[in-house]
Amino acid sequence: MNIRRVNVDELDTLMSWRMEVLHEVFADSENVDWKALEAANREYYVQEITRGGHIACLYDNEIGCGGLCSMMKCHHQKIHQVDVLT
Repeated sequence: MNIRRVNVDELDTLMSWRMEVLHEVFADSENVDWKALEAANREYYVQEITRGGHIACLYDNEIGCGGLCSMMKCHHQKIHQVDVLT
């Protein structure tokens, strides 16, 4: 298996895969604004791949794709648990 990292210079290939996935995800949805959805995803990939917040990958001559998203967790904030009584 050959896995390679995709940079923004291959954005069109990445977006082709992403839109295929989104068409499956929203297959039963009505009134999907595909142009807006594609533009938002394209903007996300350009921003996050460039800054290192997303690592996009293609597998074996483009037979699959995947990605890793990183995010920073704020450790200084407390999260309060709410108990629900039944």
